Amino acid sequence: MLKIHTVPEGENKSPDFDLKINGLNADLYSARVSAMPFNTPWPGHQRPLEQTEMASFVSFEADEEVTLCAVAKRDFSDVTVRPLSKNVEISVDGKEIRFTLKKHGAYTLELDGFHNALHIFFNPIRDFLSELKKDEAAGRTIFRYEPGIHTPGNVEVKSHSTVFIDAGAVVHGSFTAIDAEDIKIYGYGIIDGSLEKRERPDIPPEGSYNEYEDSVTKESETRITPYDYDKPVPEGYDAFKQFCANHHILHGCLRFYRCRNVNVSGVIMRDSSIYALLPAGCDNVCIDYAKTIGMWRYNSDGFDVFNSSNITVTNCFLRNFDDCVVIKGIPGFDYRNNENILVSGCVIWCDWGRPLELGAETSADEYRNIVFEDCDIIHGSTINLDIQHHNRAKISNIVFDNIRVEYSKYQLPDQFQQSDDQQYTGTPNSGHPYLMAIPIYNSGLFAKDGLHGSASYVRFSNIQVIKDAEVPMPKSFFMGMDKEHSVSHIVIENLTVNGEKIDSLEKANVDCNEFVYDITIK
Repeated sequence: MLKIHTVPEGENKSPDFDLKINGLNADLYSARVSAMPFNTPWPGHQRPLEQTEMASFVSFEADEEVTLCAVAKRDFSDVTVRPLSKNVEISVDGKEIRFTLKKHGAYTLELDGFHNALHIFFNPIRDFLSELKKDEAAGRTIFRYEPGIHTPGNVEVKSHSTVFIDAGAVVHGSFTAIDAEDIKIYGYGIIDGSLEKRERPDIPPEGSYNEYEDSVTKESETRITPYDYDKPVPEGYDAFKQFCANHHILHGCLRFYRCRNVNVSGVIMRDSSIYALLPAGCDNVCIDYAKTIGMWRYNSDGFDVFNSSNITVTNCFLRNFDDCVVIKGIPGFDYRNNENILVSGCVIWCDWGRPLELGAETSADEYRNIVFEDCDIIHGSTINLDIQHHNRAKISNIVFDNIRVEYSKYQLPDQFQQSDDQQYTGTPNSGHPYLMAIPIYNSGLFAKDGLHGSASYVRFSNIQVIKDAEVPMPKSFFMGMDKEHSVSHIVIENLTVNGEKIDSLEKANVDCNEFVYDITIK
C-alpha cells in the first residue's frame, strides 16, 4: 500500500522536480533553507534572503519498497542519495533519476552538491484516525486539523489533550503546553512557523503572529529581548505565561514547559522562528518520526532539550540552521539535571552549529546517561559530535555509538558575519567540521554563578567517517580548563574512515591539551 500526501490548494509547490512514486504522480512541498553557513555572533540579526535558497520535500506512507522516478528541471553531472550508508543504487537517463528505497526513513536526493535538494520522508503506514477515535472515546480534548491550510496562531494545550494534524494539513501556528501532562501530538501534517516574527526589543509585537513578508529586513526582524538568566523562571501556569509574554519569548513550533508524558509523532515542523521543539523541565517525552525542514532563520535549532529527563528521540529527520539535537542546561530551569536521554535512528543535516551536542549552556548539577546511537549525519557543521561545556555541570556517562558521519567535497566552511555588509567568501572543500570535540570554556555562558564543571567517562564507539577522496582526515580536539575542570576517561573505539580502522590518536588527528587525562583509542 502507498499513500502519497497531497499538497493542499493554496500551498506553494516546488517546481524543481517532476516526481513519481511507484508510477504515481507526487507533488512536492517547498521550503526555504540556508544556502551557506554564514551567521553572526549572539545576539545575532535576522538573515537576508540572499543567504537562503529553496528546497523541496515529499512525504508519503508505504508498507512496501518504493521506486522513485525524479525528472530534474536543471542540468547536473553528479547525483547522490543520502544517507550513503543506505547504499541506494541510482540509474540516470538524461535528466531522469530512478532509485528504489527499501526501508522507512528520511533520504535526500542531491544534484552537484547540497543546493536545492529534494528531501524524501518515507513514513510507515499508521492509522491515525483509529487512534483519534480512541482518544475521542476516552474523553480527551481534541484539536483536529484536516487536509487544507489552517491559521490558528499559538494554541495552548492542556493536560489529556490530543493534537491531530492530518497528512495534507498545513497549520500556520504553534502549540504550547505549560505544567501539563499526558499530551499527544501526531499525524503526518505540517506545523509551519513562518508567520511568527522576531521583533526588536524596543518595538513590542502587535500579536503573536504577524503577516509574513517575502522580504526580510533588519528593521522588521532582528533581536528578541533576553530575560535575566540569573533568576529562576516563575512557577505556576499564569505566572509563567506572563513571564513569557513580558520577555517576548517565542513559540517556535512546539513548546513544552514543565510537562510530563508527552508524545510527538510523525509531524513535520517547517520554518520555525527559533528552535523548533523545546521540552524544558520535562519528564518522559517521546519524539518519533518527526521532521524539521525550512529552518533558515538564526538560532532555528531542531530539538533543544532543557534540563529534562527520560527523553527519547527516534527515527527523526532534522535539517536546521544551528544545532539539530542539543541537550542544554539553562539558568532558571537548572534545579533539574539532564539525564536518561536517548537519540536513536535519526538522519541529521546541520547547516550551521552542531548536529549532535551537549551544551553550549551546561547549567545543571549533572548531565548523565545520555546516548546518541545509530544516526547518520549527512551534512555537518562546526563540530559533528560535541560536548561544549561552559557552566557548572558534572558531565559523565555519555555515549556516541554507531554514528555515520559524511564529509563531502561540496562542503562549505563556516564563517561569522561581523557586519551587515560583509559577504560570504567560502568555497567548496576549503573547510570541514571537526569530527569530535569536548572543550571546557571559562565563559560562564548566561550564568552568573562563576562555577565550572568537568566531563568524564565519554565513549565514542563505532564512529564511521564516510568521506570523498578530496576531503582530508577531519580533526578532533579535547580541552580541559584546569586540573579541577578537566576532560578525563575518554574512549575512542573502532573509529573508521572509509572502512579503514584508525588505531592511534595521531592518525585520528586528535589534539589534546594538558588538562585531558586518560584518553585511549582502540
